[in-house]
Amino acid sequence: MVKLCPGLRILELLYCCHLTEITIAQPGLKRNLRRLTVAGTPALSHQVFEEWFRNTLPLLSNVTVLTICSNTLQIVSSLRDAGANAEVANLQSLRELQLLMFELTAPDLGNIFVFLKSYQRPNLRKLVVQLPTNSASPEDFLGLLQEEQPELGLDNLEVEAHQRPELADTVQLGSAAQAGQTT
Repeated sequence: MVKLCPGLRILELLYCCHLTEITIAQPGLKRNLRRLTVAGTPALSHQVFEEWFRNTLPLLSNVTVLTICSNTLQIVSSLRDAGANAEVANLQSLRELQLLMFELTAPDLGNIFVFLKSYQRPNLRKLVVQLPTNSASPEDFLGLLQEEQPELGLDNLEVEAHQRPELADTVQLGSAAQAGQTT
């Protein structure tokens, strides 16, 4: 699809209902791609995402902004839980990570923590977690955040509050929680 665009810097694959495969084989694309978004792609199977995380993501070390959805985070956790020897992506250039959460359950929070602990991202400055809008009530999130949160090494993270007003003071992740700020 993008073979004729080796200098492509931004690739967004959003709501591609019939997309069944993602392959980034063009060497120039791997080197130049800075922003990658994959979300709302229900036809991508678990196996496709597994192969993508193992084979493609490690090659995209120049990506500065990465947007993934909660379904993708489930794949990362399943790879780690199964003891798979997936090569850990070197996301040295990553400055912004956007997580689109279609639902937020205890396993989803666990998947976020697994992703943050699994991937090298020393230059991460901005973590955006888009919360679901279809929650029955703000209290749904309260029980999820009572567990002790692991140290994530997010010392360079700048925290901004972008959430529904009724959830203010309830959703905190990583170093933001320790600093008493909301994410």
